[in-house]
Amino acid sequence: MTTNTAKAAKLSVMVPLAALDPKLTAEGILTFDCPACTPGLPTSKAKDSSDQHRLRVPLTPAKKNQRGYAWDHTGEFPHTLTLTPSVDAGCWHGFITGGQAMSVNEQPQTGPVTLRRNV
Repeated sequence: MTTNTAKAAKLSVMVPLAALDPKLTAEGILTFDCPACTPGLPTSKAKDSSDQHRLRVPLTPAKKNQRGYAWDHTGEFPHTLTLTPSVDAGCWHGFITGGQAMSVNEQPQTGPVTLRRNV
């Protein structure tokens, strides 16, 4: 298996964004259940609902997050929404593409959840 094929295989765990109870505020803030911490999802590492929380992603040209980032977006919310670049929340790192949340399947990080924009 080549490196490119191995990387593509790591992106195979997907869940529809619509299944993550997405909300889009008038200010352009996307919130959704964390794919890694919502029990019962194929992307989840959680054993129960005590770890469940929501991710908050500011979309351009909305307010930027505390680190000064906002995500570019295309498509219709939520079924064809695509965000760029990836979303790295510490516990979950993945892509929202075509209305699907696709996990990168990295090892979870310990400590507080800090949303970062990967470029």
